Amino acid sequence: MQHGITTIPHFFRNAVKAFPNEVFIQKIIREKLVTKTYKESLEIVEKVTQYLLNSGIKKYDRVAIVASNSLEWAFTYLGVVSFGAIVVPVDRTLPIQEIIHILKFSEVKSVFGNITNIKDILDYKDEIPQASLYVNLTLSEEYEGVINFEEIVESDFETIDYELPDLENLASIIFTSGTTGLAKGVELTHRNFCSDILWTMGLIEIDETDCVYLILPMNHVFAFTAGFLGAIYAGCSITCARSYRPNEILEDIKNTKVTFFLGVPLLFDKILTGMDKKIAEKGFITKAFVKTSLITSKILKETFDSDAGAKLFKSLREKTGLASVRLFVSGGAPASVETVERYNLMGFKFIQGYGLTETAPVVTINSKAYYKIGSIGPAIPNVQVKIMNPNRNDVGEIWVKGDIVMKGYYKNKEATDQVITEDGWFKTGDLGFIDEEGYVFIKGRSKDVIITSGGKNVYPEEIEFKLSRSPYILEAIVRGIPDQISSGEIIEALIVPDYEYFEEYLLHSKPGLGDEIIRESIRKEIYKVNEKLPAYKRIKDFQIREEEFEKTSTKKLKRYLYKWNPIKIGDFKNKKNKKP
Repeated sequence: MQHGITTIPHFFRNAVKAFPNEVFIQKIIREKLVTKTYKESLEIVEKVTQYLLNSGIKKYDRVAIVASNSLEWAFTYLGVVSFGAIVVPVDRTLPIQEIIHILKFSEVKSVFGNITNIKDILDYKDEIPQASLYVNLTLSEEYEGVINFEEIVESDFETIDYELPDLENLASIIFTSGTTGLAKGVELTHRNFCSDILWTMGLIEIDETDCVYLILPMNHVFAFTAGFLGAIYAGCSITCARSYRPNEILEDIKNTKVTFFLGVPLLFDKILTGMDKKIAEKGFITKAFVKTSLITSKILKETFDSDAGAKLFKSLREKTGLASVRLFVSGGAPASVETVERYNLMGFKFIQGYGLTETAPVVTINSKAYYKIGSIGPAIPNVQVKIMNPNRNDVGEIWVKGDIVMKGYYKNKEATDQVITEDGWFKTGDLGFIDEEGYVFIKGRSKDVIITSGGKNVYPEEIEFKLSRSPYILEAIVRGIPDQISSGEIIEALIVPDYEYFEEYLLHSKPGLGDEIIRESIRKEIYKVNEKLPAYKRIKDFQIREEEFEKTSTKKLKRYLYKWNPIKIGDFKNKKNKKP
């Protein structure tokens, strides 16, 4: 479905006109698949708009959504922006004090959310006196001062006329701490979002026959733009995931015939690790067959440009429940070369893009038509990318310019001026280089780079990926620590062992030797990784950690929490991996 650059409400109404009776959004709720067509959805969206207008919410007022992915989340967002109000999507898993800070700072007039979040927020309602409307998006429950979403849908309101917003109208203020820990409100306009989706979707083969799987939270800009808005642009359907549980993911995909899977590298790496474990359990013959098939697929791909993996791994894809998926799209962080190649050799189409919340988010995309292994692709149309202050290896900071660049940080001119130049270039803080064909390659965050005593730059992500492929290692963070004999840094790894793996495969045969077995196993895995790395990238020391690392809502590691902080090595007695 073709569009010019219009606003989000225009995009949605175009889809309704073109595909009124096709499924817009669906989710399995209490073992039952609940669906709404585009036409049905517009009727509910209009109810939300009229409820807000009749309640005194005006154009430019802020409305918060503090909820998990759901049909109601989608209807609320579209209802709010239809008349020019602004959505503040909030990560519902944040500590309550952080949520209250966001609601207070952005001066929201209304809060839509999961009832558990609403109850917590109401405990602090005196701190956000400007918020007067509270709406429960989950199961109906009577609670003082809160209206259930179902009541809005079933009510009749006085019809108040309104105008759709223009392109410069703010659509969202997204508070993002990412991996830096410094939360700022990113102001994104309808022009930012709709320019990005228009230019990005022109590079991806997606149409009304597709079904997009949303497992990443829609309060995150990647899932929102590439998944939610992308589906509306194409007129296809959306399946909201129930959880991160592998069995429910596979059931969702199978039952709704998902074709388009959005994720982040950590998620895709864990899928591969799970596959490898199951293959290993089948024994040597199965493991050898898979290895041979991968080699065969690679040779045929390189020699004849043949996608033989589709046939070679057909059975594997069916057994894993991924038979309907034709396209994996990775974002949020750079995926490793090994991950991308592995998926493609198994017959999946795996592409990745690059972007930030401040760019709505997609800046580059390594599309199927112009794919280059290891790259995040060239800039999307009408967007400029350049490398500033490159070093001798041509690696420097990535700067971006175009209609996708945010308006600024909400009520923070100083921070805005630090990252947006007078002539409109946005300083990403990411490091990379651009080859002679315009393809961008990411090396890491400028603040995360480890600089050795020999002046070499080491990018933690590439070493972390190699460590994470070990069945003994659940998670790893690679960091620089001060070198005691020079002014540079040496490389240390913080390791979270896969305790369940050790318990199942090792400890039952040697009781009482848990910590000893774990430490020696991890030491050997690090030795194997070091053997394949140049000397300056080798891990010099490691620490074992009991709890999993803290992450953002899209499963990116919060690195700032683990910079040179002492980590206590725990005992293994009767422990499982613990969530932070």
